[in-house]
Amino acid sequence: MDLLLGDLLERAAVYFPNKIGAVCKERTLTYNDINRRVNMLGNALVEKGIQPGDRVAIVCENAAEYLEAVFAAAKIGAVATSLNWRLSPTEIGNLLRHSDAKAVFFSTRFQDTFDALKKDALSELSVISIGGALSGAVEYEAFIFGYADSLPALSIDHQAPVLQMYTSGTTGQPKGVML
Repeated sequence: MDLLLGDLLERAAVYFPNKIGAVCKERTLTYNDINRRVNMLGNALVEKGIQPGDRVAIVCENAAEYLEAVFAAAKIGAVATSLNWRLSPTEIGNLLRHSDAKAVFFSTRFQDTFDALKKDALSELSVISIGGALSGAVEYEAFIFGYADSLPALSIDHQAPVLQMYTSGTTGQPKGVML
């Protein structure tokens, strides 16, 4: 039987529900905590219209929400597209367009980049802010609030990509590599 990325988290939550799964600054989350939050996020994304194969971009430093976004995308069959926050707003905008992202998770730490992208590259996307409020974005905790913490009921293709990472573009424009 093939295991999906999301299955690994489900298993950890069943076999090790109270073991520490992630520590981020002062926050400690058990595998059960992470799994519940991932399911809530997955259900919220589905409700927002994210479908299997859709790209969900992430512009964020290391954070628990980053981990949750990757697993939630995997559980609903979407493709988590991690974008390097060190890139210029123009470069991030180009990658958002190239990836055809339907939603983007954006850390408030990168407020200036967000502001530079807001009118153009982000205008058609669902934007979820991580770490606080960004004008024109829904705050992460508000986005997942009230959604079921059970596994989203979707049929997922075991051969479909789960991650899209961009190359450095040393010999031209960055390429979206699928995993």
